[in-house]
This record gives sequence, structure tokens and C-alpha cells, in this order.
Amino acid sequence: MPILITAKVAGFRRCGIAHSDNTTSYLDDRFTAAQLAELQADPMLVVSVVNEADVPSPGVDIQTQVAGLTEEVSRLTTELDTVTAERDALKKDLAALKKDAKKPTKED
Repeated sequence: MPILITAKVAGFRRCGIAHSDNTTSYLDDRFTAAQLAELQADPMLVVSVVNEADVPSPGVDIQTQVAGLTEEVSRLTTELDTVTAERDALKKDLAALKKDAKKPTKED
């Protein structure tokens, strides 16, 4: 069963390790029973012993994130293209209106 350790302050040292403020996974045989008890008792550390089935595969999470971000980029690119086309059409209409406004009328 993996041991997950997160330090409340990056670099906090206990059991010969400078612990990260990002959760780090250790194999269950990395620490002796006494060391594990010391780690769990330390208020500067968050220590969890979990079943391997409960630990998500990092590769799957990353692939899911990449797929979601790729989809978001595609959606935003399409939205940008649409807004850019609308802007260009409005600029063209504005230029035509300005040109018409400068033409002398028959009454002048």
C-alpha cells in the first residue's frame, strides 16, 4: 500500500527526507513501522496510507487533461475565427458608412 506524504512547508525534513509541499508517493516498504508512526504523528506532515486501487494512474489523468485542453483550444480557436470575421465585416460596414457620409447630397 503506497504512502502519500505532503509537507505543510516545502523542504520540511523528517526521517532523512526533505519533504515536498506537493504530495509524494512512497512504496510501503520505504519506512520502518517506527518511522511511519513518527511521520504520521508530525503535525507538519499530512501522511496517508492508501490501497493501490485508490491511487489514480497519473498517465490516465494527464491524458484526460490533455484531451480536455485540446478540445478547449479547438473551441476557442473556432470562436476566435467567428469573432474575427464579425469584426472584419463591421469594419467594412463602418468604412462604407463613412464613405457615404462624405458624399455631397443633392440638396447641397
